[in-house]
Amino acid sequence: MKKNLFFFFTGIFLSFLIFLGPGISMFKSPSTVVFNKDNTPYSELQNILDTYLPKPSNNIVQNHLISGFVNSYGNRFTTYFPPDEVLAFQTMIQGDFEGIGAYIENNASDVYIRGVLPGSPAQEAGLLPWDLVQKVDGEVLYGKTAEYAVKKIRWPAGTSVVIQIFSTVLGTKKDVTLIRRHLELPIMEDKLEGDILHIKLFSFNDYSGQDVQKSLKKYAGKYKKILLDLRENGGGTLQAAVDVGSIFLKKGSIIASVEGKDNKQYTSYGEKNTTTPLYILVNANTASASEILASALNFYLKAPIIGSQTYGKWSVQELFELSNGGQLKVTTAHWRTAGGQLLDGVGIIPDFIIIPTARDITEWTDNQEKE
Repeated sequence: MKKNLFFFFTGIFLSFLIFLGPGISMFKSPSTVVFNKDNTPYSELQNILDTYLPKPSNNIVQNHLISGFVNSYGNRFTTYFPPDEVLAFQTMIQGDFEGIGAYIENNASDVYIRGVLPGSPAQEAGLLPWDLVQKVDGEVLYGKTAEYAVKKIRWPAGTSVVIQIFSTVLGTKKDVTLIRRHLELPIMEDKLEGDILHIKLFSFNDYSGQDVQKSLKKYAGKYKKILLDLRENGGGTLQAAVDVGSIFLKKGSIIASVEGKDNKQYTSYGEKNTTTPLYILVNANTASASEILASALNFYLKAPIIGSQTYGKWSVQELFELSNGGQLKVTTAHWRTAGGQLLDGVGIIPDFIIIPTARDITEWTDNQEKE
């Protein structure tokens, strides 16, 4: 059975992409989750609840049981998708989504915005990183998870949602009405800035390597340096990171080592190390496959990493299909950098640290690029 690994900016982490996130490869295997309903605590709870409250459908009960069971393992990247959410998840995998275009994360008590998609309803409404999402359609989100908030905010296109935002920068509160839209996550942008070729990768998919190659050919002879921009790039498939890395690294260079049930090294298949000076931009939303690529280029080419500390998602997830039509995304392994480091939950500390100021955030600029 073929096994494809994916690196997912869900954390999204504890973070989720409201417009639904980047491409993911899947590993499918039949599985069944069984809960014993005859145990005493369950029966007691059911008798009390059925006495006083309307009885939910069996499907609702089953999905809540499964979600609670999965969450009890305490792994933030392991997630259960009920059957009615599988289609949305599959749509997300294809890079096609409906929503407002905001990255959502939560801490112990608050749900907040980690970033917004350019040209999205979220950006047009002036939503900014670190804004707290306090209410959705009047419902208080204090103490809720990012996943819960996303379910309240995302799709379908054409419908409206009212979000109460508290700006941690300005100290102000406001209600914002947004119209959900059909969105597509951009994969890459490139432009020539003097003698610098600026390549921005938004995520990694099957075409990332080809896209970077096309950019290099399009501007051949016109640039002397390359700025690889991985800010807001939450990852994608590991193979895509290998494809891009192979453009710059010689054959045999270790890009990542996966440690789990099956240990494996992923190496470059390129011809030679690039001689063009390479610089890498990162920020707190640079995660997973982006961190893999950045660390490999830094290790072998000494390419300076510039920006703020990265997210630190260094784990591998696999996707299993369940007999009830749902799907289970499970953390199955972790990976090490080309230099052998395990930085899960830590991230990459840049060679040159540049932290956006409050002014940068409120004006929706980023002084990392200015530098």
